Amino acid sequence: MSSPPRKLRAGRRVAIVALLVVVALLSAVLGIWLAGGLHTVPQAPAPVGVMGVAHMVVMFVVGCLMTALGFGAYFLVLHTVCFTSDFYRPVFKALRGKLYAANIVVQLLFAIGAGALLSMVLSPLLTTLGASRAVTMIGPFVVGVVGVQLVLIWLQIWAPLERRLIEERLSAMGTSPDRIASGHWVGISDPTKSSLKKMTLVEEDVGMLWIDDDALRYQGDVEQVELRPEQVQQVDQRADAGSAAALGGVANPVLRCSLDGKPRQLRLHPEGCWTLTAAGRACDEFTRVLSEWREERAKR
Repeated sequence: MSSPPRKLRAGRRVAIVALLVVVALLSAVLGIWLAGGLHTVPQAPAPVGVMGVAHMVVMFVVGCLMTALGFGAYFLVLHTVCFTSDFYRPVFKALRGKLYAANIVVQLLFAIGAGALLSMVLSPLLTTLGASRAVTMIGPFVVGVVGVQLVLIWLQIWAPLERRLIEERLSAMGTSPDRIASGHWVGISDPTKSSLKKMTLVEEDVGMLWIDDDALRYQGDVEQVELRPEQVQQVDQRADAGSAAALGGVANPVLRCSLDGKPRQLRLHPEGCWTLTAAGRACDEFTRVLSEWREERAKR
């Protein structure tokens, strides 16, 4: 029997997001202050005439260029599976570090692009309102960084990479295309360990789970698990408080089981979901399917 899902309450999720925004804005204000931007300085003249047009053209070019470079870097990472060429050996451990760096580069390019495009509109407005030169120049970029970060908390841009990695790795291990087509893309982690210290990905391994009639079979990059019905003691559903996914109401299915005579918990992460909303629905559906599988076998 499955337990009721334990999700972060909506009010707590909103409070955490609001706190992240406040911290980001206060950090930006502190940076401007340390640079002398909040001191009394001569105001920059409003960009009008030729200078105004020049400002808009330069920011438009910079914004489009940085955004194009962001998309270029993003699709390069997807195409090369984060610069992975050999799938005949474990790849996920090395990918975690590479994806951490790729994530910073891609997000930074998108943030600069968004900030430059926003500067076309906001910089003249801020100057007209009497803001200092530092605020006028840096303010739109701060808004761009915060906005991109908030969007990318909800939008899971590496969803295609997760599926591609799993498919390539399992194919190299000899799993047939038909078998891959019948499985579920999942990652696993240990819910007894904090996720706050993990880089980019909470998952400790990724692979596929097959819900066969006689057993649950998981084949990952490194780990292989087979659970018969009598080994699965409970199907739980809990939010991972250390993961950004919890902000979207995602509560992952957790299997309480016995492996090699020892108790163990496996937290499952449905892979390939483009948004936190989709991930939350996938977790709910996955929990339902696993619970029904366990309950039906228990009756036999």
